[in-house]
Amino acid sequence: MSGQGPCALDSRTPGRKISVVDAVCCVYFCAAGKSPLLVSILTTLGMEILIPEEVAAEAESKRSYGQLATHMRRLRASTKVTILPRLVLGDERSAVLANVARVRGLGVGLALSRRKDLGEAIVIGHARHLADTGHEVHVLIDDQGGQALADMEGLHVITVEMLLMAAVKLGLVQAGALRSTYESLRPFGAGLPTWNASTLKTDYEQWRRGR
Repeated sequence: MSGQGPCALDSRTPGRKISVVDAVCCVYFCAAGKSPLLVSILTTLGMEILIPEEVAAEAESKRSYGQLATHMRRLRASTKVTILPRLVLGDERSAVLANVARVRGLGVGLALSRRKDLGEAIVIGHARHLADTGHEVHVLIDDQGGQALADMEGLHVITVEMLLMAAVKLGLVQAGALRSTYESLRPFGAGLPTWNASTLKTDYEQWRRGR
C-alpha cells in the first residue's frame, strides 16, 4: 500500500510501534514464499510495517529469486504494509534527507545517487526521524555493517533470526518447524549461517530449557 511517508506520522500521537524493513529481509521472506509470515510476526508484535520505495525496488531487482516477484507484489498490495515514497532532492522530508546524508558522510545529492548500501541508509534515515518524533522504531537489517550503523544511531535492530524466534514464541511457527523454516530462507542470501552456527539455534534451545 502506498503511503505518504514518515511526515504523515508526525501529527499522530507519539509512541507508535513502527518497523522499517530493509531489502535483504524482504528478499529472504519473499523469495522463500513467506511474506505472510513476515507480516504476521510484525503485526502480532503490534508494529506498523514501513518499506521505503528504494528498498522495495532493490528487492525486486532480484526477481529471479524463488517466489520473490509474487510475494513482493503481495507486500505492495497488503493493507498492513506502507510503501514510503522515494526520496528526492528538495523533498519535503528534509529531516530524513539530512539523516541519510549524515549516515553516509556525504552531501544529500551524492548520498542519494550512490547506489551501494543506499537502502540501508534510507531505512536508517527514516527510522531515526520517526524515533526523533516520539515513536518506538525498530529496523529490520540483516547486513552487519548496516546493523552497526543503526546501532550507532540508537535504533533497535531486529534480525531474521530474532524474527523467527519471535514467531515461535507467538505461536506463528511451530517449534518443530523452526529449523526447516530457517533453512528455507538461507538459499536467498549470504548472511544467514548454518543452523548449527546460528544464534537462533542457541536462543531456541535456551528458551526451550526455560519453559
